Amino acid sequence: MATNLFAIEQLLIERISANIPELKTVASASVLSQQDDIIAQCDAVYTIPGTGDAEGTSHSVSVVQQWIILVTVRKVFDTADTDTTATKGGDLAGQIIKLLHNWEPSTDFFKMHFAGHGSAYFGAGYGEFPLYFNVKTVFRGLST
Repeated sequence: MATNLFAIEQLLIERISANIPELKTVASASVLSQQDDIIAQCDAVYTIPGTGDAEGTSHSVSVVQQWIILVTVRKVFDTADTDTTATKGGDLAGQIIKLLHNWEPSTDFFKMHFAGHGSAYFGAGYGEFPLYFNVKTVFRGLST
């Protein structure tokens, strides 16, 4: 039975850190608000709690949460355009999808499922690639 709606965040950070050691940063997106230089943190993955849909009874509620995994990479400067920033981001995105799709983080959560991706964003010297995952949890014993 779940007691913390966002408990999965630390589990995501631990799983990604342990399995993709070449990442310089794996953290909650809340640390982005404290960063003046995003490029210095790249290549990075940030976890962001997204929207959630709930349904249930007076005694239990199931919540399908969206988690955004933001892949952030340094811009690839290649005049031949054969090794682009998007290619680098796509390689990392593929690793994340393989790592998290069908993963069951704990007994409080059902298996995660890859749900798509958002538009890429290219800043000065870096690119961001958002991946969307859904995971379900249940809160029981809500009222008597």
